[in-house]
Amino acid sequence: MRVAIVIFEGVDDLDAFGPFEVLAAAGLLERRPAATHHAARRDLQEMGAQVVDARVVDDGEILTAGGVTSGIDLALRIVEREWGAELADRLAAGIEYQRQCAVHHGPRGQRC
Repeated sequence: MRVAIVIFEGVDDLDAFGPFEVLAAAGLLERRPAATHHAARRDLQEMGAQVVDARVVDDGEILTAGGVTSGIDLALRIVEREWGAELADRLAAGIEYQRQCAVHHGPRGQRC
């Protein structure tokens, strides 16, 4: 698995939704399902993404999440895909987090 980390240098006004807008601006979400915070859905849709109402969207090599706390679900989804549901469940229990397992699968997404 390759993980892209977006680093913003010299940006004073950065919100939690910026990374998905960067992916969309680069054309990586064009006609692909994606999730983002409700306040950024219209912007993301106008950039070409097929915005879905989900906490996590798994569309193969691109995974997106619907907001700040759904980032935990996104991280656990990555763990589940790479190392299995048992480890993801143990990690969730370790941080006393109830997993929100409803993942929207795009046409390229992996089902567990």
